[in-house]
Amino acid sequence: MLKATIESRLHDPDLKPMTAAAAAGISVRYANALMAQEDTGLAAYIIARRLERCRRVLDDPAQARRTIGTSPSAGASPTSRTSGAGSRRNSGARRATTAGSAQDLGWSIS
Repeated sequence: MLKATIESRLHDPDLKPMTAAAAAGISVRYANALMAQEDTGLAAYIIARRLERCRRVLDDPAQARRTIGTSPSAGASPTSRTSGAGSRRNSGARRATTAGSAQDLGWSIS
């Protein structure tokens, strides 16, 4: 139920652990306990899912000619916390291939 709730709201840039847990009808503490069973936390899971959506868009050849701003379908914004997580999660090769696109999204790749 928690993951389905998150998936259905990933497009919302205001989705935070508190709002995700409340929408699922559970506390943030319990949501984190559930996510701990998968070696993650609620906030980290939300960020990871948003990054995965962005990665799918960037990897989609059908969207190669599309101009990319922020990715509202992934719930990302230039000020979202995904920028640091993305640079930590990406390998050097991946970073090199997506650096231009990430900068177009307003994210920094370091």
